[in-house]
Amino acid sequence: GENLSEEKSYTAGEHEVIIDKAKFNQDSDRTYKLTVKAKADEGESLEQTYTIVYDVKGPEADITTLVADSVISGTNADTFVVSGTAFDVSSGLKDVSAKLSKIDGVGTFTNENLTVQVDEGQWSTEAINLSAGHYGEGKYTLTMTAEDRVGWQKTLSRSFIYDVAAPVINTLQINGHDVTDNPL
Repeated sequence: GENLSEEKSYTAGEHEVIIDKAKFNQDSDRTYKLTVKAKADEGESLEQTYTIVYDVKGPEADITTLVADSVISGTNADTFVVSGTAFDVSSGLKDVSAKLSKIDGVGTFTNENLTVQVDEGQWSTEAINLSAGHYGEGKYTLTMTAEDRVGWQKTLSRSFIYDVAAPVINTLQINGHDVTDNPL
């Protein structure tokens, strides 16, 4: 990075040093070192170095195990885990959250915040058991949000359909004639 150097003399006491944000690269995350040197008139000196993390963008994140608009049924899995990646190389990852929402369908389910485990850039939800009574068939959206330590967020969503029952034909008509139980 760019070396910013400035030397000032101060009287004894506390002092505030303001660095104009224009001195920092506004387009990318960077780490800067700030070194403060103090020297007393008697020759004693002190040097302290601080790390400044300049974070201008949110974390990187992805949902890797749930394909958008997939159909989940009793034949391919009533219970599943959604997982992905999330990391922030600048300020670090603070949190990953996930919510399951029902967009359309039957049953009483609306929204549920899921428990999420995060380990070294990988995240996964608790097991989601769609065969539990309150879910019901329909279209769902899973939304995950990754947040870094300075508050930048990245949110991603994947929709899927939960369908376990075969369709039912109640009435079959041909040219206006009911042939459900009375074939022509």
